[in-house]
Amino acid sequence: MTFANGVAKFCLMAPDVGNFSVSLSDEASPADGTSSTLRARPHHFTLSDTSITQRSDLPACAGSTFGYMGEPFRIAFKLKAWNQDNVPTKNYAGSFVQFAKPISGDAAVNTAAWINSADPDSMGLWMVAPGYVVGSDTCTAKFSGNAPSHETTFVCDGGSNVAPVNRTAGPRVVVSMTPEVPSMVWSNGEGTFSANVMLHRADKADGAYETLEIGIAPRDADGVALDVLDMDADKNGANERARVGTTKLRYGRLKIANAHGSERLPLPINVQAQYWNGKAYITNVNDGCTPLVPGNFIKEDRTGESIETSIAATGTLSAGTGRIALSKPTQTPAGKGVVTIKVDDTKLPYLPGAGTATFGIYKSGPVIYRRELHY
Repeated sequence: MTFANGVAKFCLMAPDVGNFSVSLSDEASPADGTSSTLRARPHHFTLSDTSITQRSDLPACAGSTFGYMGEPFRIAFKLKAWNQDNVPTKNYAGSFVQFAKPISGDAAVNTAAWINSADPDSMGLWMVAPGYVVGSDTCTAKFSGNAPSHETTFVCDGGSNVAPVNRTAGPRVVVSMTPEVPSMVWSNGEGTFSANVMLHRADKADGAYETLEIGIAPRDADGVALDVLDMDADKNGANERARVGTTKLRYGRLKIANAHGSERLPLPINVQAQYWNGKAYITNVNDGCTPLVPGNFIKEDRTGESIETSIAATGTLSAGTGRIALSKPTQTPAGKGVVTIKVDDTKLPYLPGAGTATFGIYKSGPVIYRRELHY
């Protein structure tokens, strides 16, 4: 204990977290003493059992090695509380846990608590994409959370000048409240966390990011933080986060082929999942699970005869390709009828696409037989 200007400062160490009482009195006047209840806190946390589950919105895609920008994926990890002597503080559970906002039911509070870094009661979630190849150069994509442009900028080893991309609607790195809200369970000084997160689509295509790094910097309300940081998300030369893992994210679309055929038959329509590879859209041969169900598509009438038809989509994509169909019109139209088939952006917002289907015409093709009659 030390005194300075009539103020005493002292440091107490306890082997575990919890509340304890301290009574102080002057030997000359013990009756004038005072007492207080104090709370011991951990010295630091460690991170373990990290995992990334891609395409967490689609149970059929469990085990996918990639995801689409704008699609949630789940991160999970454990935090363990320790004292200064590196002994687990098993009492850090229940009311002694000083994390609250990261598991709030309020979407705005929840997202802010997961994204904020260095603030008490926060997770410090962020992403960075090194290894982004541009021509013969290798770049790192940095995602900004600053309004109004929320820029993604590129730092390239060879000095290539890559134009930034923006997302005017808001930050790209967010916490998703679907398919379920973030969770936290503490027992014996160890907390198990999970959250669905996403990298929103920019206003124009970017990527693909094949080595996207996800990191966190948890800090409880007392300021207790991780002991080891191994990720530099802001690329300033100093590690400020701990790496949860690395994954692949792609800017995707669903190419819906234009189709035409008889008004007396069902009309098959080919579809193809594609992603931007930095130069062009290519087939995403890794997509073998996106469901092709009627609810994922919208039919809109365009011109000509009104067409009474419905979307009959079944199955899933296979190696990035698949097929949907329009049913045979319930009433045969007298002339040509055109409908637009679009992806429902409330169901698959990360795979936009549209195509045109025309009933009542036939495709042109090579002439098999021609006969001329002259009279």
